[in-house]
Amino acid sequence: MNIAATGFVGIGTTSPLEKLDVSGNATVSGNLTLAGGARTIAGRSMNSLTLGDASTGNLQFYSSSNYLNSSGNLVLAGTSVTASSATVTASTFSGSGASLTSIPETAITDGSLLARVGSTETIAGAWTFSAEPMLSGSGRHTRAITLSPEYAGAVLTAFYGASTDTAITGSMTSDASPSAALMRTHYSWTSTTTTPLQSYTVAVRVTLPEDFDDWTTSNAVQIDYNTLALEAANNDLNIYIYNSAGTSVYSSTGNVVGTLDGWTTKSLAKTDVSTNWNATTKTAVIYLRLQAMNNYHTLIGDIKLNYLSKW
Repeated sequence: MNIAATGFVGIGTTSPLEKLDVSGNATVSGNLTLAGGARTIAGRSMNSLTLGDASTGNLQFYSSSNYLNSSGNLVLAGTSVTASSATVTASTFSGSGASLTSIPETAITDGSLLARVGSTETIAGAWTFSAEPMLSGSGRHTRAITLSPEYAGAVLTAFYGASTDTAITGSMTSDASPSAALMRTHYSWTSTTTTPLQSYTVAVRVTLPEDFDDWTTSNAVQIDYNTLALEAANNDLNIYIYNSAGTSVYSSTGNVVGTLDGWTTKSLAKTDVSTNWNATTKTAVIYLRLQAMNNYHTLIGDIKLNYLSKW
């Protein structure tokens, strides 16, 4: 043991740098208490600092209910900390078999995730998945079915669900509207009759898929359409949906666009369609009644169904 002129005591060293400088191992059989304010236990030269060895029990925090065990599991207040009881913020999520208790229908958008786990806590942040995440609890994936003209199984008819048209002089064709970004296929109805409106209907039968669980809250059904004029007196789109029992699901008349000869989307909410068409394998017929006169036209494009899938 050496005592330097500074008063520093060195054990195993002749040049102590602290009040007590030990070069080698030390064993303390009693308690080691760090008095005063905040204190630091640190390694040097960027080497690892290991607390405990093969003969060490749990590393406890203040009480025996708070500890890090030898398996690396953290227990706080006697409860093991897991994904269902912690708040975690991260930028990347990886691994296989990962399971979250619940993911809301709007949770996964452009790689972001906000999901409830347990009863009160959340996982938040920007997440990266190498595969579609596994869900549990009430979590459900959002699915979409897109029908593009000519719709499979569709028929052209004067009947539109509510009645049968008799003013049906005009021309129904199918074509495509090319643009820089999109080749949009469509049905087109036009009439040279000056008055009254002439009508014809495209009817398509749709059966909800086996994995259907519920409609999305908004945009449950979306229908793209175009009218040459802005006034329903010259051209418009009427929408009627009936289920297989002949019960009305939804109806909307007088739909026109806001820009001359422009395309727009008619969006139906969950509340619009869920009362009489809301279960797996249930069938409905969507009647798209196109009306026009005096060389105006009405066009219809894609139909999209947005729903939440079952497990």
